[in-house]
Amino acid sequence: MIRRTGVPARAACHACRRRKSRCSGGRPKCTSCQARNVDCVYDTASKGETRVQALKRKCVELNEKESSHRKVYDLLATLPLPEARALFDRLRQTDGADTLLHLFNDGDLLLQLKLTPESRTRYEFPYRREMPATVTEFDNPYLNSLVYECSLRNSGAHDSLETIDVAFEAYRDMYLKPFHAAAVVDPLLDAVEPSKWTNVSKDDALMRRILAAYFMNEYQSLPAFHKDYFLKDMVEGRHRFCSRLLVNSVLAMGCICYNAIPKRYEYWNPQGLVYQFMNEAKRLWELEAHKLKLTTIQAGPVLNVIHNMCCQDKLGWAYTMQSVTMAHSLGLFSPAYRSPSSRQYSKREQDARDFTAWCLFTFQTLHCLLLFDAPLMIKPPDIPLPDPTTDADWYSEVWLKYPTRDRLCPASFGQLFHARAAIRVITNDILLACYGDHTPTRHLSIHQASMFNYRLEAWYNALPRVLNAKKSVLPSHLLLHINYQNVLINIHGPFLQAGPFADGYDPYLSREAALMRLETLLRLYYLRHGFEVADAFVIQPLSLMAFENLQKLQANPYGPRSDAIRSSLILAAKGLWDLGQSCYLSRTTLCLLRKRLLQQGPAELQAEAELHTLDKEVSITIEPDAAHHMQIREVRSRWPPSMHSITEDPEGQRLSELVERYMSIKGDSDSDSEGEGGDDFMDDDNGYGVTHEKAAVQAGLSSRSPGTMTTNTSTTQVGSPS
Repeated sequence: MIRRTGVPARAACHACRRRKSRCSGGRPKCTSCQARNVDCVYDTASKGETRVQALKRKCVELNEKESSHRKVYDLLATLPLPEARALFDRLRQTDGADTLLHLFNDGDLLLQLKLTPESRTRYEFPYRREMPATVTEFDNPYLNSLVYECSLRNSGAHDSLETIDVAFEAYRDMYLKPFHAAAVVDPLLDAVEPSKWTNVSKDDALMRRILAAYFMNEYQSLPAFHKDYFLKDMVEGRHRFCSRLLVNSVLAMGCICYNAIPKRYEYWNPQGLVYQFMNEAKRLWELEAHKLKLTTIQAGPVLNVIHNMCCQDKLGWAYTMQSVTMAHSLGLFSPAYRSPSSRQYSKREQDARDFTAWCLFTFQTLHCLLLFDAPLMIKPPDIPLPDPTTDADWYSEVWLKYPTRDRLCPASFGQLFHARAAIRVITNDILLACYGDHTPTRHLSIHQASMFNYRLEAWYNALPRVLNAKKSVLPSHLLLHINYQNVLINIHGPFLQAGPFADGYDPYLSREAALMRLETLLRLYYLRHGFEVADAFVIQPLSLMAFENLQKLQANPYGPRSDAIRSSLILAAKGLWDLGQSCYLSRTTLCLLRKRLLQQGPAELQAEAELHTLDKEVSITIEPDAAHHMQIREVRSRWPPSMHSITEDPEGQRLSELVERYMSIKGDSDSDSEGEGGDDFMDDDNGYGVTHEKAAVQAGLSSRSPGTMTTNTSTTQVGSPS
């Protein structure tokens, strides 16, 4: 007879207890479970703990947990209502009752809950605190705006709002507080669980804040999809209007918009969330690029904008090209039905398709305007936009909540979307007139310019009340007017050398007036909201303002207007610096501006003095950084930051060419300044760079792509099928 040896296990696993067999007590698996290859689960926390001890331990843990929940319940029941609500909101954002009690006991939580975002009356200009007299040299409707009155008049900030009627009472906080003091309010946004849609993070609370930053900033200026449809499917786990690709793309863009993330401009940093979400989105794009899906089409412009902000718009443009091609294949721009009886899709599906079609059209037009290229689309979608005053649900409103106020403020998203689409139709026609295939040279006749000017004025005069020059206040509203003035600057530019015409038209004065109004808008933007708002397309007008004033200052550094010009230059530099905390494109443009400032010919001391003044007023701190120097070599952008006219040749003024010229950097290939498709990009190992040809392949572009495609200097024109 063989005697068993060894100490018996103090507690058996579940499997051995069910079989009523002896358990060895081995961890993590007992001998019997290893032999049978089954899961081995213990009730006990350690090998020396008995089942009775385990039951006692669990009982104590449950009592402690119940005690924590009871304490939180008592606080919610006894605290004053405002503090109880704040405590409840904090509970939803933390890891549980224990975390909340720890904060409550060890930190002055109630004091923290009472803190609200910055809501001071206004910002102050650098260098010169007052508005320069130059903004009054021409007729300037923006000096009669409410945002100007509230921002600048010492005693009339609140009195000026007395002129607002009852219907505009909800907008009061917008004029008195900066935009970043508000928060987007949406029950769907509070309910989403982004961790189910991405492998990058499991922190749902953080990712909800990132999504909120996206809808607060970039979405209002440049939407790519319908907000409510996207969030509803995200909450319910459906994939018709939401996908992992779209979610990761939006989260990458949201990280750039979210000011709580440090060094968001470091898109090359593998530890950064921008890099991680972007890499995940790129991986998913490669898997879905050839699938005709609405969410893939919507992800294209989002990825394009991110690459623009990383000085990689050559690569980013391939995503939009593929999105337009896919949209054409799906018939987004020309719906097949015209009556309810012939519908192919449900109303919800058709609305999402129509909304996406207009988003895509407006984005490609703006992108081509900023890059001075031919548009991809020769006409707008054959889809009438609903009246936002009678069909607001089609657009989905964005609601804002300002601190210390219970009433929600509408962002007027429907009116903004409708007005933006209308001016993009005009802009697209201007681009086709200058750069279309039928145009042998970059040319705009005086007759064409006159007709476009007439259409633009008609658009301006037809703006809804909430978006007119008097009432516009939010960053997206002001940016709409900035874009309008920018288009006027471009169509007046070609005739500067022609001088005044017989009919009284003076292109120089007309362009100067538009420049003055654009500067006024940027000043109002800064006074009310600051430049910390992460909006990619504020960089272009700031750059235009900076280089225009730099040119004037270099031409006459001691003239009677030099101080006002210097003030404008410094403000534009501050805008580029502030936006540079989110956007590498802005930092690169500022570096280029500083280099250009030093190149004043023989006036070297004057140039150094100007640079010292600029750096001091803006508080610029440029530190030697090997990573930044490496990335400046990898600028592959076709954006011309200092273009003066829509008919100029932009090729020598592309950002890649200017960086190489002024930053004393030579790339690996000299072909970059050609602006053709053979440009060399960063090595793809860093998550962003591929050759232009490979970028097109990765984005799913090929000569067999559906649609009528005509190559034209790195762009593709797509027309509707006949």
